[in-house]
Amino acid sequence: MPETYDAGSLPGWQDVDTYYWLENEVMLVFQLDLPLASQSIADAIRLDDLNQFLNFYSYRLSPFGPEKLAPVSAHVAHDQQGQYLFPTPAGSGTTVVGFFSVSPVPAPVPDPSIVAEWWSPNAGQSDACKVANLINTNLAMLKHESKIPVIAAAPHWIGSATPCMVGSGPGVPPVPVASDESSATTPGQWPINLPAVNAADSLLTDKRGAGVHVFVLDTMPALSTQTQPLAAAAQQAGEHNRLLQRLASEAQEPSLYQLHYQLLPEEARFSSEYQPAAGRDIHGNAYAFNMPDHGLFVSGIIRDLVPEASIEHIRVLNDLGGGDLCTLIGTLNTISTRMAVGGDLYQQPVVVNLSLVVGPDDELLPQIWYSSDDLAKMGTQSEVAIELGLLRSALHLVVQNLVAHGAVVVAAAGNDSNSPTVPKRIGPHYPAAFPEVISVAAVDRQGKPALYSNSPQAATLHNGIATYGGAALTLEEVQNGHHLDALKGVYTSTSYPAPEVHTPALPDYPAPNTYGWAFWSGTSFATPIVSAVVARILQALASGATSTHWQSLPPAQRAAEVQRLLTTVDGQLEIFGSALTLQPDFGVTLLNATQA
Repeated sequence: MPETYDAGSLPGWQDVDTYYWLENEVMLVFQLDLPLASQSIADAIRLDDLNQFLNFYSYRLSPFGPEKLAPVSAHVAHDQQGQYLFPTPAGSGTTVVGFFSVSPVPAPVPDPSIVAEWWSPNAGQSDACKVANLINTNLAMLKHESKIPVIAAAPHWIGSATPCMVGSGPGVPPVPVASDESSATTPGQWPINLPAVNAADSLLTDKRGAGVHVFVLDTMPALSTQTQPLAAAAQQAGEHNRLLQRLASEAQEPSLYQLHYQLLPEEARFSSEYQPAAGRDIHGNAYAFNMPDHGLFVSGIIRDLVPEASIEHIRVLNDLGGGDLCTLIGTLNTISTRMAVGGDLYQQPVVVNLSLVVGPDDELLPQIWYSSDDLAKMGTQSEVAIELGLLRSALHLVVQNLVAHGAVVVAAAGNDSNSPTVPKRIGPHYPAAFPEVISVAAVDRQGKPALYSNSPQAATLHNGIATYGGAALTLEEVQNGHHLDALKGVYTSTSYPAPEVHTPALPDYPAPNTYGWAFWSGTSFATPIVSAVVARILQALASGATSTHWQSLPPAQRAAEVQRLLTTVDGQLEIFGSALTLQPDFGVTLLNATQA
């Protein structure tokens, strides 16, 4: 049955501790020389030998069972042991990303010749943190002496809609679009205009996404069936919301818009003590609120800009915008399998839209992972970077695998900046911070950085771009409700979260949602604008409209070529006919976007 949430019982931000991983679970990465189809992979990771080592420190790992994994549809088939297999980039071996429960066990008397010295984490940190540090600081010994093929360990990270309780959240809560507003030139629609795409010299003007498959991994509304909220909202809106009508029609007979609603593991459900959630209120305070329409809003933006693309919308976040990394990696593993030889998406153009973030950013991670004594022992900054890189390596390897199959991954930079807890602008979250990913920041209508938006790229990378995501609204603007500097998109819920967080929490307020539209701001919604342009670029490449011989390129180079075309001046001259303007505050180019 779908998971349900009582909006009146949501916690206020003062009541919830910030956390980034599940306390008694870890994920490990193994590198094997065996082929992907080998029947010996389960034995090859040598879990018994690894547990023999961990027993000296009073720990034991157990593979996830079915109760720890998200029950899913046939379209999103997860490995029932929580171990996901990926071919190595060279194709001759297998990378295993496995999730395990951590259990304390009585420790034998340690043998000094076996027990290695390792740095302890902050006092009071979880068993998962201790086990991850223990493995990562003994990787050489485990590999060469014990022949255990583990290459990295990390806690089981929590993820969220693009931190707050667990990570980032939308720039502001959604706000009703007043029922007396309408688009005069396009009744029933609020089309997004991209001047560079529609320029006379642009190769993308007539591209509508045909032949391109776009994945949206996000939240999803659900009642008794997947399509019921869509159908009910579309029927009520009628001709006042043609975009919602189209999505509802396509979802009823899925050809261009497919919805896969999967129940999440117990830890990611509202009944869990963790209550993973995302969001900020109108003042930037962390705020848990219902956002099941977050993913639908994203899908609507993509459909508006690429009406002929196939969109596959998969639920990986709960209705509060929180989720777990096991579900995300399992879903990405399914996409990877479908893009491999023999899959239905083999050699097909694919875009993966990730309007979500996983774990803390680069600036925060050392502070929450190490004590000051640990950092002093680490010595050089490069040593710290190596240690922290191991904590992110599982997700990075999965992203690299998708790119190796040709997928273009587009992700939100996050909305943590200039909040009460982060009074400055910070860099991007992951996965947007990975160099293989196109990272998206948000600007307001004037092209200025949205107050909440993180910078889209690290100083040494060139994978970022900025586009319209809406402004950080004020309470007065929200109460007025008209012509807000925010994107207008589809919204099926019959109520809206209060704009300000309170303890105890206020219930959602009803508002006229006759037409199924809402205002919403965030890098979450700038991201699908870029994903849609990427889909147009992929269509142009596949059709031979550019000078690039796309079909002859290896898949990984195809993804890199799309990033080059979109984020570099030379590439923009080729596809748009002119270079995009520079957004000087972010130091990246600006893809101008407007809405009626």
